[in-house]
Amino acid sequence: MSFQEHFDSDNEYADDNINEFDIGKNDDMHNGDIESTEVAQTEDEYKLTEFNEKEKLTEAEEKQEIIVNDVDISTSQNFSNADKDTFDFKSFLDYLKDPRAEPILKYTRSFISQILRSERFYNLKEQQKLLDDFEKFIHKKFSVYEPFKSMEDEKLANAKDCMEKLLTNKLYVKLFSPLYYKSFKRVCAVKEMDNLMFPDDHATIISNDKLIWNNIMEYGAVISLENLETEETSEENIALLNKFLKVFNRELFKMGKFRSPRDKLVCLLNSCKIIFSFLKKRRGDTSLSADDFMPLLIYSILKISNNVDTENYWLLSSMTYIETFRQSEFLRGEESYYLMSFQGALQFILELGQDSLFSKIKVDDEIKFKNKLDERKGFLVAKKIEKEELTKEELYKKKMEHEKNIQEQKNTEEEGLLSSLLSVNWFGSKQEPKSSPSNKTQEQIEIKKQILDKEKEDMESLKEMFPQFDDSILKDVYYTKNKNVPLTIESLLELI
Repeated sequence: MSFQEHFDSDNEYADDNINEFDIGKNDDMHNGDIESTEVAQTEDEYKLTEFNEKEKLTEAEEKQEIIVNDVDISTSQNFSNADKDTFDFKSFLDYLKDPRAEPILKYTRSFISQILRSERFYNLKEQQKLLDDFEKFIHKKFSVYEPFKSMEDEKLANAKDCMEKLLTNKLYVKLFSPLYYKSFKRVCAVKEMDNLMFPDDHATIISNDKLIWNNIMEYGAVISLENLETEETSEENIALLNKFLKVFNRELFKMGKFRSPRDKLVCLLNSCKIIFSFLKKRRGDTSLSADDFMPLLIYSILKISNNVDTENYWLLSSMTYIETFRQSEFLRGEESYYLMSFQGALQFILELGQDSLFSKIKVDDEIKFKNKLDERKGFLVAKKIEKEELTKEELYKKKMEHEKNIQEQKNTEEEGLLSSLLSVNWFGSKQEPKSSPSNKTQEQIEIKKQILDKEKEDMESLKEMFPQFDDSILKDVYYTKNKNVPLTIESLLELI
């Protein structure tokens, strides 16, 4: 599935298998730990005020089930060893199922429900305050209710991290600027409201994100390492860098498939570490600085343009989302450095333009560079026209296929009725229908195929980057690192 298909899908960047769990009100399970009167009293302690828009849930709405992503994210995304030891989302969901944690669950359910039902469109500061206030509130409640009350500091920190993931997963469509705008357009269309205003800060982010993407497509294929004044300009270095960029691009692409700030941040870290791995391979133990890293990071982002059919990654929206909704206690050190570096690179690309272009990059022959730029613009216009024609053709094919499916369905229904009549013998008994293959088995086969395809793609990338190693060595390191490509690259660099 392409990035744009993820963006347009009903799941809205579903990063996990979404399942439901309900917390049944079984009096036998409480064993006197939480009396109903206590719950009623504590429920009044937290009332969400939507900036002078107080709303109260009905009893039926309070019983609404929370939908959570019941999967250990570490199985589907690359993490550092430290993260793998501490972050455990699945265990957090199990703790929430504990009857003693019912007040925690009710507070969370109430908060999520009110935000999703609200027809007001908040700006970023308001959204950040809403989430910060609730997270601080719920963190205090962790010290009141079991099983969180008796947790060690490490597990409690994990619970706080997981609560952020739960909230942002469920509220993603209300927090991530491009999806928030889609939601705004739907509300305007349904209610036929022309006077409804979309928040300026979200609108600015989307506008700048589109401009960044246009600049990536326009300048990315023309700007070279020499223009960015880096030392890695030899043909050998460029050829090696291009191999690393395949992995960089793939890790960056994953960012759009995840909802929580933490998961997006991990994708960002993995991408940036690929660039550092290249620098480490080229320069060995030499100390590296931002002057070495930033030009290569800018170049790597620009080279997304190598695939002209790639849809917008919404990079600026993702960086703003991480910065705004990632809890400050989890956004420091390495995470903070890479985030600021990436934001700086995007700002550089945003400011590229006809007026400021030659003041931001080094160009020896401006006329030759402008000619290349004009050729690139012409190529992009031609690709756009071609894409529009293909879109029209695909829409026509879909229409014809839809009409064909309707006719086939009608014929199948008629054949089924006839078959049903013929299947009854003279004694009135009905023949048993033949069993069809299990859909579940087909899904399992497809999942297994996807896993094998990914492993094959990873191994091909590693072979390109490290041709000096035998396949057996590459496989051993790859599987030892739990198929984590950035960690595999770091380990292989140490063997050189």
